[in-house]
Amino acid sequence: MKEFIRLLHNQSRVLYYTGLIHFVLAIVFLLLMGVDARNVQLESVWLKPFRFAISISLFTWTYAWFTGFIQKHTRMIGVLNRLIATCMFIEIILISMQSVRGVDSHFNVSTPFDATVFSIMGGVIGFNAIVVAIWFVVFSLFEKGGVEYRSAIVWGMFLFLLGNFSGYLLTRYGWPSTEAETAQHMVLTDWKMNLKDLRISHALGLHAIQVLPFFQYVIGRFRISSFFLHVAGIVYGISYVLAVIYCLTF
Repeated sequence: MKEFIRLLHNQSRVLYYTGLIHFVLAIVFLLLMGVDARNVQLESVWLKPFRFAISISLFTWTYAWFTGFIQKHTRMIGVLNRLIATCMFIEIILISMQSVRGVDSHFNVSTPFDATVFSIMGGVIGFNAIVVAIWFVVFSLFEKGGVEYRSAIVWGMFLFLLGNFSGYLLTRYGWPSTEAETAQHMVLTDWKMNLKDLRISHALGLHAIQVLPFFQYVIGRFRISSFFLHVAGIVYGISYVLAVIYCLTF
């Protein structure tokens, strides 16, 4: 584990420290949940920044690992990594600020200020999606590194971008809140399991960058044909699409 952490540090310091800071923030938010009794949408005001801090840590550390497979376009990827880090810090600052104020950060347009904050958050995440798309193009078309994990990384980044599409759908349709009192909530994530919650498909897409490389690691350890990695990518993608369709039509 120490070797892997050192590897992340050496491959992209900016993403390594971004992930580390957000991991520390997640601990702080967890402690605040124990001392601050305020609630927003029937959950602790600090639960949302906690979730985002954990997610950002996983996201940035994953891309720090991906950076190690870049051989030619290191300067460009370095710029993209700094842009990713900047976007993540802006996002967590705005989410935390709204938690301090005791109001919701997402889909909160109750005042001009709250609407502006939400608009900035949406713009930042949209810009980050563009940065990640450029990352994907550079790695998949112009780089040859990471032979062992290459297919898994390409699949993961492609599905990650699809997950961002769910994020766009969330800005258009929102997520269930009017029936929150009767909904079946999943612990920590707050997903409404008996309602059409686009956040489920959103998370499914975003975390493909961890799931597919891990699957490649498993089949590599058991010396299973890499063909099954592509099967897993297709199945994962179909599952994502079906989750989106369910939330939009049924």
